[in-house]
Amino acid sequence: MTVTLAFESLRWAVIIAFVGFLCWMIYRLLSLFLTEMNPPLPGVPHERRGIWIESNWGGLGGGLSGWRASNAVTYLLLICLLLGCLVVATFSLVKPLEQQAQKQNKEQQKKDQTAERMRSTDKTGDQEKVGVVTNQKTAEKDNDAQSSDQKSGGSGSTDAQHLEENQQKSSSDKKEQH
Repeated sequence: MTVTLAFESLRWAVIIAFVGFLCWMIYRLLSLFLTEMNPPLPGVPHERRGIWIESNWGGLGGGLSGWRASNAVTYLLLICLLLGCLVVATFSLVKPLEQQAQKQNKEQQKKDQTAERMRSTDKTGDQEKVGVVTNQKTAEKDNDAQSSDQKSGGSGSTDAQHLEENQQKSSSDKKEQH
């Protein structure tokens, strides 16, 4: 339990530090972007400010080609990339929290089910005890009836009939209990 708690604490500390770092980087890039968007200073002769992109595809012989972009465009792309990382980091927190809540719900349901099973086995155990007692009482009554028949001079065939009836009653009582 303590290992899990330590791991979760460390995980949260790392996530908070990462989110803080991303926010600081976004702030820093936004300030650089805004300074690039300001008009050029009067003493600097060839400084281009603002958002611009140039492409040069060269000649047929293959010369120099490529893209040139202003610093403001580069900062804007980096801000978008870091915002995407921030969103992913934030939404990755939601999934483990939901999974942990679902796990706790499942554990609680399992505990409830085991408690129900224990209650039901206690009830069936009591019913079986009651069934055994009633079977013993009916067997005693039949034995009393048989002994009274024997005293009165009854035939032996009634004893066999009583024995079969007792067995049928006990088997039907067991079936009803289950």
